[in-house]
Amino acid sequence: MFSNMLKKIVALGTALLFTVSMAEAKEAPTLNEGAKGALEAELASLEGEVYGLGVILYKDGQEVYRRFTGYSAPDKTPLTDNTRFRAGDLSAMFTAFTYMQLAERKIINLDDEVSPYVGFTLRNPAYPDIPITFRMLLNHTSSLRDDKVYSTPPIISVKEFFYPMGMYWEGGRHFAPQGEVPGEYFCYAHLNYGVLGTALEALTRQRFDRFQKNNILAQLLIKADYVPANFDAADFAKLGVPCRRDQTGKWQAAVDYFPEGQPARNTLSLQNPEAPGEQGTFNIRDYHPGINATIFAPAGGLRISGNELKNALEMLINKGVFLQKPVLSPGGLEALTAKQWQYNGANGDTADNTYLSYGWGLYQIDGQAQGYPCDLIGNNGGDYGVQAGLFYRPGSQDGFIYLLNGAEKEQAKKIMTALCAAMVK
Repeated sequence: MFSNMLKKIVALGTALLFTVSMAEAKEAPTLNEGAKGALEAELASLEGEVYGLGVILYKDGQEVYRRFTGYSAPDKTPLTDNTRFRAGDLSAMFTAFTYMQLAERKIINLDDEVSPYVGFTLRNPAYPDIPITFRMLLNHTSSLRDDKVYSTPPIISVKEFFYPMGMYWEGGRHFAPQGEVPGEYFCYAHLNYGVLGTALEALTRQRFDRFQKNNILAQLLIKADYVPANFDAADFAKLGVPCRRDQTGKWQAAVDYFPEGQPARNTLSLQNPEAPGEQGTFNIRDYHPGINATIFAPAGGLRISGNELKNALEMLINKGVFLQKPVLSPGGLEALTAKQWQYNGANGDTADNTYLSYGWGLYQIDGQAQGYPCDLIGNNGGDYGVQAGLFYRPGSQDGFIYLLNGAEKEQAKKIMTALCAAMVK
């Protein structure tokens, strides 16, 4: 009798497990055929416009679609999910993650003035009584401006941007004019994150690139780097070459092109996309942290792959958790993604309606107001012919990443619209 009862219990348990497994299988998110067909049609159209592209799409916290096609270099090396490109403005997101971790550990207060950390008084001459804080730098309300040069040789102090006798004073154009009040007026500037990188070095006594690699990037299992010369041989082989068409229509390398092989370790080139004359390659082996982290381009210079961006996306859509380990607290993530600044019609430069609100290293897209099928939170950008982005739909676990080689903002808009439409169908 006991034996028969045991058999029934085992059979019942097996049936229940089977039922649960079947239910889970049925509930696994998918991309319906209509959405998939529409997305693939858009991607096929884009393939005729760009040199290479890659996308990964998530729904309900799980990957439902990926496509990588085209080329990553002038020699027609295939673009794959492991190809690492210079990610442009998307790099700033990881700097913001780093600062949020420091704030959560009570190492800094984001409302502290940055001056003591960079070693000189950093205030806008038009507003000498208003301290420039970490918060202002993170959300681009500091009143600092790029002009054309915002990456300078590592032996030259970042102070040289901000003092009248400085080598890069440029007539004071690295400060906003009267009327654009620090803490109130928004204007995107890479130099904000160059200062944040320099302050981070002073805080940690480590080089900006090394601190990120050993902390936020390591926590997300990302082997990306700001210094291509420091990849190991296998990872250097995955480096993508941003490309643009020349006047004859032929694809040409724009940056990160090393036909003679990998550069010597700890060498790095200046990164000023708007100032071709301000380039040059420098040895950073003996660089002293805290002098000038703009050489690393903290808001532009991270070389990262689609598979690695996917890890950051997973952390964001899982409320700061990656592989069951907390990276950011729910409160910290909420602060990063909140509207720390919001456009009121006169308090900022929206960059042609791109920025209507901004958090810290991430910004919000109002789908209805900005012409997308849904609202989004994330970051994107493009330099030298590469467009890269990472976004998720607020209040959901839906999101996407994309990398485009040989593209401009127009193609980025198209791919974002297509991916957003696929998420909501």
